[in-house]
Amino acid sequence: MNQYLQSGEKQVEVEFAKKNFTVYKLPQANKPAKHVLSHRIKFPIDPMEWYCLIKFSKGYVGELMHPVLCSLHNSIPLYVIDTYGFTKKREPYGINPLSSKTYQIISRFGLLDNYCNVNLPSSIATPVEVVSSVLGFNKEMCTLKSKSNAW
Repeated sequence: MNQYLQSGEKQVEVEFAKKNFTVYKLPQANKPAKHVLSHRIKFPIDPMEWYCLIKFSKGYVGELMHPVLCSLHNSIPLYVIDTYGFTKKREPYGINPLSSKTYQIISRFGLLDNYCNVNLPSSIATPVEVVSSVLGFNKEMCTLKSKSNAW
């Protein structure tokens, strides 16, 4: 796991707790979640349970593309911490954001304010900013974009 994610997870959990939210660590399909947070979901997890946990949640903060798609499909507030993307030769900013499928999806939805890439330090939000982005998420706009985007 990326160092930013490890150090920031607990801080994000603390900020959400200040707003009376409980944060759970969602396991990936092929491996259990490392115990960084106070709460985690049991592994292994049934795919439908995994989907429903996201669909009926108050929000998603994370790096994985499939939970991002599930969140967008259900207009679940999110903040994406992208760990993907490749550097391009002579790229002055270090990374070519178009090389990340997650970036492309978030960009298509007009949600770049709810996105950072750990390879671009200037884009990384503070835990307070992450919580603010999730709580201020425009569900109506997401629903409209979800219906209008032809996949």
